[in-house]
Amino acid sequence: LRPGSEFATQVSQRDEQGRLKQPDVIVYLPENRAVIIDAKMSLNSYVEASRTDDEKEREQHLSNHINSIQQHVNGLSKKQYQQLPELTTLDFVLLFIPVEGAFQAAVSRKPELLTQSLRRRVMLASPSTLLAILRTIHHIWRLDEQNRNSQIIALEAGKLYDKFVGFTEALSEVGNRLDQARQSWQLAEKRLSTGKGNLIDRAEALRQLGVQPSKDLSKER
Repeated sequence: LRPGSEFATQVSQRDEQGRLKQPDVIVYLPENRAVIIDAKMSLNSYVEASRTDDEKEREQHLSNHINSIQQHVNGLSKKQYQQLPELTTLDFVLLFIPVEGAFQAAVSRKPELLTQSLRRRVMLASPSTLLAILRTIHHIWRLDEQNRNSQIIALEAGKLYDKFVGFTEALSEVGNRLDQARQSWQLAEKRLSTGKGNLIDRAEALRQLGVQPSKDLSKER
């Protein structure tokens, strides 16, 4: 995916009330659609849970981590990026959690977190799931490009076929003209030397009657 073409970062948009919105990433889709990705998720509580050896303290940090995700989902839902008038987005926003372990720690302890987030039009995405989504988008773009190329190929093939038909018509016309020229030559030849009362016989008859030409017609031919 190319920056500025299939995706853009930190694009400033205004909602219907004129308030400035700045999504982290906008991934564009064919037919003027888009996916918005938010990547501002804080992982402080998860980092603290990873550092401690105390099980009770770890669980408390992980609980805070889940609460942090929920709060971010609620805040992201209120921004309503998917309703920005300048974008035709999908019905949800992707919330990117940049550490696979942080994503797994949250959803394994609270599986309903995924469905709760979706109800608020927010989809949680780990590095692996985001990569899968982006690969799918890339595939969609490739199919769109192939479709556009197919249309161009079909158009050019139609033009080439029309040119070929025109060429065959012109070649057929050339053949007709050659036939006409041959028929005209044969008619002229007949009048000149082979037909009844042809010009050569008449000229020879004149010579025999005493006309004195400077050249011999039989030698010229």
